[in-house]
Amino acid sequence: MERHEQIIEALLDQAEPVSGNDLAKTLGISRTAVWKAIQKSIRMGYVIEAEPRRGYRIVQAPDRLFPALIRRQSDTRIIARDILYFDSLHSTNLTAKEVANKGAQNGTLVITESQTGGRGRLNRTWLSPRGVNLLFSMVLRPNIPLQRVFRLNMTASVSIVEAVRELTPLEPGIKWPNDVYFGHRKLAGILTEFSVAGEAVEFVVVGIGLNVNMDPEQYPEIRNVATSVRAELGHTISRLELLGKILSRMDVWYGKLIQGEDHELKTLWNSYSTVIGRQVEIRSAEQQLIGRAMSIDDDGALLLEDENGIEHRVLCGDLSLRLQA
Repeated sequence: MERHEQIIEALLDQAEPVSGNDLAKTLGISRTAVWKAIQKSIRMGYVIEAEPRRGYRIVQAPDRLFPALIRRQSDTRIIARDILYFDSLHSTNLTAKEVANKGAQNGTLVITESQTGGRGRLNRTWLSPRGVNLLFSMVLRPNIPLQRVFRLNMTASVSIVEAVRELTPLEPGIKWPNDVYFGHRKLAGILTEFSVAGEAVEFVVVGIGLNVNMDPEQYPEIRNVATSVRAELGHTISRLELLGKILSRMDVWYGKLIQGEDHELKTLWNSYSTVIGRQVEIRSAEQQLIGRAMSIDDDGALLLEDENGIEHRVLCGDLSLRLQA
């Protein structure tokens, strides 16, 4: 943790001013180092008052996804134990894979205010204006068989739905395989990538892009297919509070997954699904299928029944709903 983060964390939970001398003693640094850290924090957007003979007090925190602010919002044991914050990145998934290859610990969170090369499935561009949405990836090191990796995709989507439903009156749903929708518009996308060593899963990176306070109407290329929490609520909400809820729910589900106690996850995923019981079309490089979406199985494959009553187990593909006469 950087020095200015230590100062911020020491001040955040204090209603009364904290003297520079007390901060220096607590952190084992000089008064000059405290002053420099305070000045850096101010440049980052914190409003900090310095009261003569009393000390420093945070008056206002910036609307930024700084590690100290994230830790204050989330209650986790594994997820986000280590937080890597960047003002801008090409892609959080790309950076997460880089740090994973260098030994980043289980649960490491990579988060940014802006992406220049964000992408979703099939290398589609993920458009997100700066500082209004949530763009983050998690490095996970679960001891699970390769065929169960999609369970991590399930934990992420269920966690997003649970968090939004807990903090707002909105009831988003999950569109197989990796999207969260509200109505007919996308609210969030999930991109799960992994590395294997022999038969073992070395690490998994789960990337999430969630539209929080953006206005899709300002972007003609997505206004008909995307939405945001703000667009549906009619007002902005705290990105930090929503992120904290998602990380906390993800921590619970991930803990259950690695303990083999996530039996109810599939049931919840199906209950939140926007496609189960409906006529769908699935396209992939190998096939095109039309039929009724029946369920997802334990490993996240979609079970589809075609017009001849034949059941197909679909592992991946691009799904679209079909209008019924």
